[in-house]
Amino acid sequence: MPPPNFRQLMRIMGATPHDRLSHLLDVILQEVKTSSPANSKLETLVAEAKKLSEGYDEYAIKMSSPTPEVVKKLLKMTDETDWQSLREEGKTMFELVPEMSAGGYEGVVLAQFAKITRAKRILEVGMFTGTTTASLALVPSVEHITTLDIEPYLKEVTEPYFREAGILDKIDVRIGDAKEVMKALAKQGEQFDLVFIDADKPSYATYLDLIVPTDASTPSLLAPSGVIVVDNTAFQGAPWCPAEHIAWGEVIDKFNKTVRSREDLDPLLLAIEDGITLIRRKSD
Repeated sequence: MPPPNFRQLMRIMGATPHDRLSHLLDVILQEVKTSSPANSKLETLVAEAKKLSEGYDEYAIKMSSPTPEVVKKLLKMTDETDWQSLREEGKTMFELVPEMSAGGYEGVVLAQFAKITRAKRILEVGMFTGTTTASLALVPSVEHITTLDIEPYLKEVTEPYFREAGILDKIDVRIGDAKEVMKALAKQGEQFDLVFIDADKPSYATYLDLIVPTDASTPSLLAPSGVIVVDNTAFQGAPWCPAEHIAWGEVIDKFNKTVRSREDLDPLLLAIEDGITLIRRKSD
C-alpha cells in the first residue's frame, strides 16, 4: 500500500533519485530565471545539470535490450487504467497508481539477472500489473514463477496478457497476505533460485527474514547459490537525503543497514532506477 501522498508526489517529482534531482533543478532554474539581476551563466549551468540528470536513465534504456512487446502492452494498460475509480467501485482494496510498476527497463535488468544465474524457479513478492513477472517468464531457463499480490483484481487483469504471450503456464499467481503465503511455501519445502521483492516497504525486513531466516534451523526459501533482488532501496534518495514529503526514507535506510549488518549476507546496492540491491549468502 502506498503512503498517503504517494500519487501527488510521484506526479510532481517522479520515482527515482534522478527524477527528484531533476525536479529540484527545475525549481532552481525557475528561481534563477526570475531573479534580479538575471544570471545567464548560472541558468546555463543549471540547465546543463538538469540535462545530465535526466539523460542518464534515458540513455541507459536506449543502450539496453528492448522491452518485450507483452511488457509494453502491460505498461500501456497500467498507464491507461483509472485506478482511482476502481478503488471507489470496490474492485481494488487500495488505490493503486501506475508508478508502482517497476517498468520496462527494470524488467530487462531482472531478465538479465535471471539469465546470468540460470534461474529456473523464481519467487516474486509484489506482482502489481505483471511487467516484471512477464519479463522473467520470457527467459528460456525460467520454468516456474510464483508471484504474490494482495489484490485479486490484478490476477484477473494480467492473466489475458500472460496467456497471449504464451507464458501463463509458467506463472502461479498467489493472492493474499504475502507473509502468510511465504510461510506456507517454506513449510512445503519450496525453494527459489531468484527472489524479487517489490512490495510494501515497511515489510521488507520481514520478507527478508522469511527468505533467509537468521535462525539457521528455520527453512529457507532461497535455494543454494540463489540471489535476492530488492527494489527501491534508494527510494528517491530519501535514505541519505530526507525530505518531509517523502515517506519511508527511514524505513528503507533501516532495512539497508539491517542487510549490511547481517554477517551471513553479501549485499550490493546498485544505482539502477530507484536502487536495486542484490543479496546472496556469503557461504554460497
